[in-house]
Amino acid sequence: MTQPTFTNKRGLSVDFDPTAKLEIEIRTNRWSTVTADMFRSWAGNRKINGRPYAGPVYFLWTNQVSTLVEQTQNA
Repeated sequence: MTQPTFTNKRGLSVDFDPTAKLEIEIRTNRWSTVTADMFRSWAGNRKINGRPYAGPVYFLWTNQVSTLVEQTQNA
């Protein structure tokens, strides 16, 4: 069982293990480790423990899924 995090204490959906190594691509082939809050809201490429992640993108600090990301990925 994972320890409670800032994200799940606030009642926000967490579709991944928040204790894993969470990374976002800030530039081409340039990755940065981030918190669960930033990870779940990042519209760019994301990795969990070095593996690509294609889960939902939420507006920051909400449970509202961003439909803007879906539109750009389907274009």
